[in-house]
Amino acid sequence: MLSLLSLLPVFMSSYVAAGNSNANAASYSPARAPSAITVGSSTIADARSSFSNYGAVVDVFAPGSNVISAWIGSNTATNSISGTSMATPHVAGLAAYLISKEGNVSPAALETKIKNLSTKNALTGIPSGTANNLIRLT
Repeated sequence: MLSLLSLLPVFMSSYVAAGNSNANAASYSPARAPSAITVGSSTIADARSSFSNYGAVVDVFAPGSNVISAWIGSNTATNSISGTSMATPHVAGLAAYLISKEGNVSPAALETKIKNLSTKNALTGIPSGTANNLIRLT
């Protein structure tokens, strides 16, 4: 009998933060998970965020520096925060949008679509061996 967890990579995409150590993401979990779409952080100036992890396991980059987000304290509180955990929801949102427009596809096909839609070589400060893919919606 197959376990539910063994079926997740077949039916559901995973989006994970690359990490905020300015190091090779392959050294961190869950960033190194082969079935996950691993997301690094970029700045408004189209540079890799100084804290963002990098490396061959990073699939795409998304805005993750100085992102205005909901915050604690009141129903209207906001805060400007940074991290690959702020970049990752951009990719999950893009995936949800693509699924709503084009229908559900396999996680591998969705990852390919997101990478194909990305702007190539738009970011500065990308270390060698790291894909320079900035997500975008056309």
